[in-house]
Amino acid sequence: MDLPCPVEIYVEAFGKYVAQNVIRHKGGKRFKAPTEAKDKRWIAQKKKYVLPNLARKIQLLDEKLRRANDKVPVDDVWFKLFYSPTIHDFNEAIEMHREFADPSMLDNMEGLVQVTFRLDFTTSKKTKFIKRINNIVAMSHWFDDGNPDNRVIAFSKDPALHEVALQEGAIQAGGSDIISQIENGLINNSDFDHVVCTPDIVTDLVPIRKILRDTFPMQPKGSLGLDMKEMVHRFTKGKTFNSFPGDSEAEGFLTVTIGRLDMATQQLHANLDAYVKAIASMKPGGRFILNSVMTCHPSPEMFPIKIDDLLPEVKRQVKAKKAKDTKDNEDIKDNENVGESCVNEEKAAIASAS
Repeated sequence: MDLPCPVEIYVEAFGKYVAQNVIRHKGGKRFKAPTEAKDKRWIAQKKKYVLPNLARKIQLLDEKLRRANDKVPVDDVWFKLFYSPTIHDFNEAIEMHREFADPSMLDNMEGLVQVTFRLDFTTSKKTKFIKRINNIVAMSHWFDDGNPDNRVIAFSKDPALHEVALQEGAIQAGGSDIISQIENGLINNSDFDHVVCTPDIVTDLVPIRKILRDTFPMQPKGSLGLDMKEMVHRFTKGKTFNSFPGDSEAEGFLTVTIGRLDMATQQLHANLDAYVKAIASMKPGGRFILNSVMTCHPSPEMFPIKIDDLLPEVKRQVKAKKAKDTKDNEDIKDNENVGESCVNEEKAAIASAS
């Protein structure tokens, strides 16, 4: 069964998909496509007379109808057009997928659980956008997704670390000998997926940097460090994610696999948390993940899920609010204590005067 593209998932889960303003090119210059016509004159279009901004009005009306007042349906059957989409808790969405995967229905209790994120690629500059993102994440609870382990080459000048890398699953480990093989074409960049190394040999890799390309070891990626065992384990057993463009440069989509249905719910939630942290860290400042949808093929169900409790920016806001509430409570308590002490002093003064 062909997997639906991320945009199709959002059309099914959230209703009509509305892209953000598209940035187009004209004459070598960039300009923003207008959301409304500059005038309201009638224009001919396929032998029909329509207002230039009619399509935009219909779009806004559709969004208004679907989200007006966040109405909650009172029956168990309702038109999706007139109500906001239901956002489920993570545990609730997992349980609903398990009901569909029951042996009496789809019989897919070992199905892969996937989550599709909608990402905000805008930046502080209106004409600059984040490009496609990709990274590798070490799962809190490993699972077999049917894909082979990543092929990793480890570089170090310490022979003891070569043995450590090979034991952790690296396909090759060495120093100048492997570098010369790559320079001579005996090893191509199609023969490996990732490269890790220790700081003592990183300068020796500069001559083959053009061959390694995106796999060149860098500390921000976690492929350059002193802990060879941890690096090799992360890049061999970790899960790679890549984003896909949306209908405009201002947004994108990302689909990840968090585990199988027969895993414990807490384990699936921990894997999702690892993905969210890794994705959110790739956009400093501002919210990167707009919303998310959970799927489990071949089930056609697509459930929007809540992930606000996992987002770092939301956690910071909650922490700041708690700190503010605590401070306000302390101030109120101090004021009460001051008021009580004043009353006691006044009573004492009255008693002494009498």
